[in-house]
Amino acid sequence: MQLRKHIFCLTAIVIASACLTPAYAQTVQSASAENLSSANSSTAPSAPAETSAVLSAPVEAFPADTIAKSIQGTVTSHDGTPLPYASIYFRHSPTIGSISSADGHFTIPMSTAEDDTLMISLISYELYSSPVKKINPDKPLNITLQEMPIMLNEALVLAYPKETRRQQRKEMRELLDKIHARLSVDYPPTQTSYDVVSDIMILNDDQVLTFDNLVGTLIELPRKGKNGSDSLRIDVQKYTNYMDSDIKKGIETFRMESLNKKEKKAVSWATKDAAYEKTLPHRLLWKIDARRLFLQCYEEEKYWSKREKDFNTLILSYHRKYNFMGIIVATMDLTIEVDSGLYTINNVSHRTQVKANIPFGYKLSDAELAVLNICNLQGESLEKFKAKKVNAFVEGNALLNNVHGRMVPSEKNMISDIDMTDTKGTRAAFSYKSTVKVLSFKL
Repeated sequence: MQLRKHIFCLTAIVIASACLTPAYAQTVQSASAENLSSANSSTAPSAPAETSAVLSAPVEAFPADTIAKSIQGTVTSHDGTPLPYASIYFRHSPTIGSISSADGHFTIPMSTAEDDTLMISLISYELYSSPVKKINPDKPLNITLQEMPIMLNEALVLAYPKETRRQQRKEMRELLDKIHARLSVDYPPTQTSYDVVSDIMILNDDQVLTFDNLVGTLIELPRKGKNGSDSLRIDVQKYTNYMDSDIKKGIETFRMESLNKKEKKAVSWATKDAAYEKTLPHRLLWKIDARRLFLQCYEEEKYWSKREKDFNTLILSYHRKYNFMGIIVATMDLTIEVDSGLYTINNVSHRTQVKANIPFGYKLSDAELAVLNICNLQGESLEKFKAKKVNAFVEGNALLNNVHGRMVPSEKNMISDIDMTDTKGTRAAFSYKSTVKVLSFKL
């Protein structure tokens, strides 16, 4: 039963590929309303935009004939490859926005505020910004985005920590205690609101299944959630969703009654109503929290190691490995940048990886197989799938700024990937990418 629980957690990533979409929520509600509970979160004022299989043309915020001036351009990577699904918006008016098309092109109405800034964000790339006053609307822009790794670079060169001597553990314990004591100063339990732009993308190999873009205000209520966790609410100003046409057709024909009791429980919390459900993955991304991640590993000093990055910065790395009878092997890595004088956490990144080699395979249920066939656009429809090998990982980071003596996130990023092979060698792979950029905040 324990093995099945671990494997179900992995296959839940595949289920989420189809379930965390507005279309699924509406389908489930109409097909099996008795399995859903009502939401207690605030309703959002905006409705989802129309979905499309491929972004073949730029998405404009307003009809072309209502725009006096507009900015046109192309977004590419450093090697000139067009970048679709980049979010283009203005810092002071983010609801006036656009998404780059399949060939990287975009059109966006010109901001009327001279002090505004054009912003371009894309998952796994550095944020681009340019003052509006420096932009000539008569000349197309050619924007090159620079790749940004999720994990802090220093984590790649640190040796994994081994059992340390008593004195080394004592020194590490003292250092961790100093960081712990600083948390109450850097993260005071006060309500904070953030104006954010959040993007989420789910892919089957390199093909985009669905893409979410949300602009709104995220309200953080520290220690108000379950077991003292932070409670979050998002007031949506603009929400856009794009979905592959095959995925949309598959979701429309998916039957809620095909789920067993555990599967219904696993997805019902994500489908309370359309307004609640469409903000759920964006709120989950915000859960990448420096304070929470540090507290999870704080007591285990023997798994920590450290080194100096520069005169003012320490790099602390946590590494732990779990082995479940050789069938499932999991590793957890946490890297934090710490001010060596104030003991403030400046940045944090984490990675969790799970590898499973199941002796006799794990047979997907009918519902899991249906979801797999909906999302697996690269292969033929499968009549059965008995997972033999599973390789999954999640990486995330939170970049922070010190503002008036407290730490405030500037952006958070997360990617995850699951690669499954069945007993006959059939492969299915999915990935999930997300980013949230903070435009401004208010205490």
